Amino acid sequence: MGKTIVITGGTGGIGYQAGLALAKADPQNVIVITGRSAESGKAAVETMKKDSGNPNIHLALADLSMQSAVRSLAQDLMARFPAIDVLVNNAGNLSPSDRGLEMVKEGGQTIVKNFSVNVMAPLLLSRLLVPALKKATPVGNVQITSGGMLVDGFSLDDIEAKKVQVGIPAYSQSKRVMEAMSLALSKEFEPHGIPVNIIGGGNPGATAMTSVVGSKDLPPWMRCCYPCFSCFMHRDDKGKSAATCAAPVIWGAMASNEEIGNANFWIAKPKQKKPWPKGATDPNNQKAIMEYCQSKIIAETSSAAPVVSVSATNFGRGIAMSPMPAQLAMMQPGVQMMHPSVHSTFY
Repeated sequence: MGKTIVITGGTGGIGYQAGLALAKADPQNVIVITGRSAESGKAAVETMKKDSGNPNIHLALADLSMQSAVRSLAQDLMARFPAIDVLVNNAGNLSPSDRGLEMVKEGGQTIVKNFSVNVMAPLLLSRLLVPALKKATPVGNVQITSGGMLVDGFSLDDIEAKKVQVGIPAYSQSKRVMEAMSLALSKEFEPHGIPVNIIGGGNPGATAMTSVVGSKDLPPWMRCCYPCFSCFMHRDDKGKSAATCAAPVIWGAMASNEEIGNANFWIAKPKQKKPWPKGATDPNNQKAIMEYCQSKIIAETSSAAPVVSVSATNFGRGIAMSPMPAQLAMMQPGVQMMHPSVHSTFY
């Protein structure tokens, strides 16, 4: 029996290569990829179907920098796929220096885009999809892909990295914050039996994200290496390096919950655990980051942006979905969620 696997940011790069491999691995697997562009999303779905021979490829459109879109995406996914076996939070954002510090404005909040996409989106989407993950047999699991320079840490005084150099350093800090958040989320999901792991992102790959990186996006001590970096990261290798990066994700999606365990850091190679980066395992850091994330959750309004969902067979007939109930996402520390099948407590 195949699995229903949701991959955010699956229309290109690592997410696409993971989806393609998983579509090939089992013709009964249902692969759902998310993206922002209807045009590139339709092309990705059709190419994946053709190259894999698997007709069960679907697309959902959402801008994951917007919390209203994350809520709408969750409702769309649960309406079409009531049971989800694997959620791969793969979508990421790297703001290059030539764009400056990119911000997202929504619901009276102004949030750094890296933080919004790399931390808030996987947190919200994972929580919102708990009912669908619980309906899977066995219960579904959550993967969050990492990345950036593992030597970089984070500061609790600057969780969104507003004072960090734009480019690779700021992107890396958002990933280190995300890792601490993931460990806290794994504790939150323990009562449901839903594993949460970091899987993949340890190998560099030539993707659309890395293609925009310039010399000023590197830390000063690395800029002398930019010619070598650009030769590798800016080339069009037809997805080969992205496929290498996707290997741990592919393994994790096909593995059993017992094999992948919970709160593990499967970063570079399949079946190879790594020690968690400095700071991620500190319970005080986890608590501070989750409390900060909670403060950035935007109250749902009736004007929340709709998301159009598209599959390979109904492209162009998408349905605008209403947003999820705010109670599913807006949990207060120590307070039970207002949903009969979900309970969450901050640790």
